[in-house]
Amino acid sequence: MVRYPSKADMLRFLRGVGIPVGTIIDVGAREETLELRQAFPDLRHILFEPASEFHDALRTNYASMDYVLVPAALSDQEGRGYLRKIAIGGNKISLSLP
Repeated sequence: MVRYPSKADMLRFLRGVGIPVGTIIDVGAREETLELRQAFPDLRHILFEPASEFHDALRTNYASMDYVLVPAALSDQEGRGYLRKIAIGGNKISLSLP
């Protein structure tokens, strides 16, 4: 088996050697994480995405999978904050920062 230094290849390797995975937790899911969807299509994906502009795409991309969309950001601190949304080159959000 030839391996490459990529996220997709590492996930396939982990699955292939039998590392037990029960649930996928994707923080900052944006529109999708294709590598996680392809490597673990049979597992539940919990998607944390605070930017509501990405929610329709997430629902579409994960429609055939077991998923939960959590419209929140995660932090190591309790409380509320502001989400700064940045568009790089166009009108579409490219980056969200606390």
